[in-house]
Amino acid sequence: MATSSEILERFDKHFDAFELPCFGNMNIDYVGSRLSIYQSEDGLWACVIDSVVWWPAADGLMGMIELVGPGVIGAQGFDNDRTFDAGRIHIDDDGDTVVALEVRGKPIANGAIEIKPDFELQGEAGFWATVALHEKFRTHLLATESEIQRFLKPGLPVRLRLDAWHHPDFDMPPSLTETFIALSESLSTQNFLDFPPCRHPNSNWASWHPK
Repeated sequence: MATSSEILERFDKHFDAFELPCFGNMNIDYVGSRLSIYQSEDGLWACVIDSVVWWPAADGLMGMIELVGPGVIGAQGFDNDRTFDAGRIHIDDDGDTVVALEVRGKPIANGAIEIKPDFELQGEAGFWATVALHEKFRTHLLATESEIQRFLKPGLPVRLRLDAWHHPDFDMPPSLTETFIALSESLSTQNFLDFPPCRHPNSNWASWHPK
């Protein structure tokens, strides 16, 4: 079983290799994310961060799964098969008006959500539509368990889920963040019952804007 310091060092290496998400990414807007820890009885583990993102250079509104740890199948971080179609935001030709919305293939009436743009903070209508959709349809937009499990080795049950946590940035690696210090301790002891609440969460999109 790895020690907490060894696990924390591994988190730092993943972050340095851009395999843990950077919420300050200039090309991708992370609107909402969830962190899940999977661990088997023999200690094999994976840390999964699944996110609702606005990625204008790709398909706009997307779901994204990023995984690290010895329990991950394939490459660490994310690759092309770890994004999925969570929904669609259709913008008019002028690029400033939302004309149609979908979540998991189902149409959403424009009046079903309240889009509140602040174009001085972020200048794209699609981003603000993503924020509004995430506020109302978060559970539908995030990854399903089957979408996550195909990237995990067999026999890894979910042990912890966090909707808010202290996420690293380039000035503060995982080893200096309260959440990843606590995660490393829990993974080394396999005790998640006493996992502490986060005092300084920053995993919401508003903590990373303006960029």
